[in-house]
Amino acid sequence: MVSHAWAIHPGGDPVTDVCGMTHRNRYLAAVRWRCAVLAVFAAIANSAEDAVLHHTIAHGLPILVASGEYAAIGKALGTAQLPTIHAMLAVAGGAPVPAGDPRLAAIRPGHRAEITAAAQAAGVPVAVLLASHLVIEPRCTAVFVPATAGRPAAPGRPATVARNMDFGPADLLAAATCLHVWRVPGSRAVAGVGWPGFSGVISGMNDAGVCGCVLLNFAGNPLPPGEPLPLRLRACLEQAGNAAEAAALFTARPAPGSDHYVLFADASTAVLAWWTATGPQTERAVPGTVLAVDNEPRGTGERERRLRALVPADADETALRQALTAVFLKGINAQSMVLSPANRELSLALAVGPTPASHGSWRDLKLAPWFAGHAPEPGQVTVRAPVKPLTHYTEGPGAP
Repeated sequence: MVSHAWAIHPGGDPVTDVCGMTHRNRYLAAVRWRCAVLAVFAAIANSAEDAVLHHTIAHGLPILVASGEYAAIGKALGTAQLPTIHAMLAVAGGAPVPAGDPRLAAIRPGHRAEITAAAQAAGVPVAVLLASHLVIEPRCTAVFVPATAGRPAAPGRPATVARNMDFGPADLLAAATCLHVWRVPGSRAVAGVGWPGFSGVISGMNDAGVCGCVLLNFAGNPLPPGEPLPLRLRACLEQAGNAAEAAALFTARPAPGSDHYVLFADASTAVLAWWTATGPQTERAVPGTVLAVDNEPRGTGERERRLRALVPADADETALRQALTAVFLKGINAQSMVLSPANRELSLALAVGPTPASHGSWRDLKLAPWFAGHAPEPGQVTVRAPVKPLTHYTEGPGAP
């Protein structure tokens, strides 16, 4: 007996991706998918009696605020996102995963209950939806910039995290992107930038302003099977009151089943954490300096070096957005975002067809009302124009 995980992989042929579709066909599919998402979310009312689900579409972004126990949340989200869960599984195909895979057994009971209920409500095999949390391999960049004090000529800026989420097929992942806010009694509220049916966190923030971002680690070595990393990150955010607490939870045994980097940040500092065969590793931001991360061994990556050069410690938000245009991976820049821990704010840009996310317009979202359980409204999300892009790190003087 085998189940199937989503076979969405980074990179791939520029003309034909892993799903066997041409770029044009994928783009057209993304347009149809987005239209279906809008129609479904506009029509569906709260569908679970034992959970409170508020949802809206704001400038093309589905926002879902779900309050209740894990299983109740899963039932509500699975019902509301039924068509898009089916579409995601159908488009992405499947890589076999044994039904007895120990990584599936390592999923925490609450998260398992949520995913199980979502699968049952959506009418998809439970093993398939569980396995979909095993295959996320984001090739990304991220940078933490410390807070700056105000000056007579310029206001201060809170600590900020900027990141690209590079993963393919970018147009489909961008078209299917949604924002989940999970509110489970006894846990911190957590917002995750993700996709229908996905209960883990790749990029997110909790109600204490603790951010977490996953980045692929090219230098890593396989670890013994363990808890899927996106669910481990969500569990950390459900408990942590600051970045240090989140990193401590992440590096506590047993180890997760992945050696990827996770950047934790709050309004004061940032900690990069990851696991190796010999145990957990951490790197803390030096006070007053930026902490830049790419997918290479620490201190060796070209994109990490470029971020350090482009982003001084007093960089403003425009400079951060521009820096993202210089370090994305071509063809798979699905999402770009800027997170402000102190203000509980998220700015999100998404790829549109061949246009990379970092070159697109930005949706500014205030998360605090949704962390408190208030219903999202389209007027709470504003849009700002794209920034002027910088020279890509693969082009111009000094290109690798």
